[in-house]
Amino acid sequence: MDAILNIFKSLDINQTFFIQFALISILYLVMRSLLFGKLQEVLDLREERTTKMEDGAADKLTKAEKLAKEYKEKIDNARSEAFKVITSHKDTVIARETTKVKEHEAKLEAEANSKRSEFEKEIESKKDAIMKEADSLSQELVTKIVQ
Repeated sequence: MDAILNIFKSLDINQTFFIQFALISILYLVMRSLLFGKLQEVLDLREERTTKMEDGAADKLTKAEKLAKEYKEKIDNARSEAFKVITSHKDTVIARETTKVKEHEAKLEAEANSKRSEFEKEIESKKDAIMKEADSLSQELVTKIVQ
């Protein structure tokens, strides 16, 4: 114990050291209960609001990317459905119009054939008339030549 007292004396530590140590210990306990607790609470709250918000932001970014992907898929599906509907209607209209064109073409062809046959009959009748007239003219010519 003398060795410890000699060390304290060489360091110029007297009996006030223990009083100062007790005061600092009490001050530490008071500060810890009043100030350090609140400081730790503020630090914890700050960490919760900053780092945990980053996690929340990452989650929201993931959700936004997922929604964007779903939106793109729905747009692509709607576009392909619209293309199918348009193609279907286009094919229907083309088939309907092709049928109408063929019907009209057949009607025009039948009309042209009937006009052609009428024209051929008219030509035939005029040809017969001209041939009869030619026969009568040739008969007259022969009678005039003979006379």
